[in-house]
Amino acid sequence: MDTLLINPPIREWAKPNCFPLGLGYIASVLRATGHSTDVLDINGYRYDKKRVVSILEKKTPPDLILTGGIITTFNYLKWLTTQLRNIFDDTPIIIGGSVSTSIPEIALSTLNVDIACIGEGEITAVEVANHLEQGKDLSSIKGIAYRKNGKIFKNELRAPIKDLDSIPFPAYDLFPMEIYVDNPVGYINIDKWGTGEKSAKEIPKSTNINVTRGCPYRCKFCYHDYLGPSQDRCFRLTFRP
Repeated sequence: MDTLLINPPIREWAKPNCFPLGLGYIASVLRATGHSTDVLDINGYRYDKKRVVSILEKKTPPDLILTGGIITTFNYLKWLTTQLRNIFDDTPIIIGGSVSTSIPEIALSTLNVDIACIGEGEITAVEVANHLEQGKDLSSIKGIAYRKNGKIFKNELRAPIKDLDSIPFPAYDLFPMEIYVDNPVGYINIDKWGTGEKSAKEIPKSTNINVTRGCPYRCKFCYHDYLGPSQDRCFRLTFRP
């Protein structure tokens, strides 16, 4: 199955400084299970809306589109999914991240999407792609809500992945890493919430190191408890020199 992953822009007042780890993992598992994977990183390249539409119009229609993000990307996703529906009218669209996990029913009734992933998406994305490719019904897939015949259905929740080492490393090669490594976050760049500029001229190129699974914060506009009170777990480092 030909899949297209789209990373919407976030914190557009600042330089892109957060690699989209969620989409990176999804791209990796899809590719590892035999699905061809293309990525449009709008946040990394900071394409304006006119350029986004132009790029999409030139693409061969994919079999499945995956996008999403945190709740603050909702308005952009409303615009984006409308454009996707106009250009690829028959292509199923699935969204993930907190924008779908926290408000799956609202997302499905408001955005031009067909499926909302609830919780972790690595196994879910592969199962959705496999089911669609084989023409199977989506009712048996855990961790999704979806629209069918004008109605919204929400399946059984999916438990968090126990064997984290079973997940391949993110598909860094499909993203503009030269942009992200030039705008690191952390103690060497304390201005993540400002312009995102480096805090010193001699800072070496670097990128995030993932040491937890899930967000450690509990922001009221984004937090959800679908997976229980503690979904943050120790994880391996993802930086490879």
